[in-house]
Amino acid sequence: MKKALYLYYSYEENFNYLEDAELGQLIRALIKYDRDGIETTFKDRLLNSTFCTIKGNLDRKKENYAEESNRRKAAGRKGGLAKARNAKKILANLADKEKEKEKVKGTVKEKGKEKDKEKHPFGDFVTLTHTQHQNLLDKHGETKTTALIQVLENYKASHGKQYKSDYHAIIGWVTKKYNEEEAERAAKTTAALRPTKSHNYTTTPGRFDHEKLAALERERLEKRILAERLDA
Repeated sequence: MKKALYLYYSYEENFNYLEDAELGQLIRALIKYDRDGIETTFKDRLLNSTFCTIKGNLDRKKENYAEESNRRKAAGRKGGLAKARNAKKILANLADKEKEKEKVKGTVKEKGKEKDKEKHPFGDFVTLTHTQHQNLLDKHGETKTTALIQVLENYKASHGKQYKSDYHAIIGWVTKKYNEEEAERAAKTTAALRPTKSHNYTTTPGRFDHEKLAALERERLEKRILAERLDA
C-alpha cells in the first residue's frame, strides 16, 4: 500500500495560477483521491483542470506501482521456491551423507566383530581371541593368565581333549582347579614353615616375623611352579 503522495516539480507552474486557499483545497483533494479513491469535482474550471491533470499522473503512477509490486512478489516467490528447492537438496544431501556414515560405521563395526571372532594361538593347543585374552589379563594379571593357559595347554596335550571355546574352559574349570591347587599349596607351605628355633627371620631378638616368612616363601614357590609349568 502506498504511503505517500507523489507531486512533481513541474506542477509548480500550474500551482502558481492558484490562490493559497485553492492550492490547499487541491492538495487535500489529491490526498483523498490517491489514498481513498474519492474524486472531487471543483466548480472553478482552473482548479478542476489542474486536479484532473494531476489525477491522471497519479493513476499512471499507481498502475506502475502495482506492476512493480506484482513483479517483486513474483520474483520473491520465484526466489523463495528456488531457496526451498536448494534447502531440500541440502537436506537430501545431508541425509545421504548421514546414511553413508551409518553404512560405513556399520561396515567397520561388522568388520570389527568379525576380526574379534578370529582366534589366535597361545601355545600349541590353546586358541583365544585378542579380546578374550585381554579379559583374562584384566581379571588375573599376566602371571596368573600365563599359568592358566599353561594348565589348559598341558591338559589338552596329555588327554587329546578339544573344546569349542578354550576361553570358557579357562574361566570355568581351569581357574577353579588352579585356585584349589594354589590354596592347597599355600596351606602346606604355611604348615611347613611354622617357625622353629632354627629359623632366623626375626624382627627383634627372640621373635619371628611370620608374615614376612610366609610371603617370601610363597613368592619363591610361585616362581618355581610357573617355571615348572612352562618347561612341561
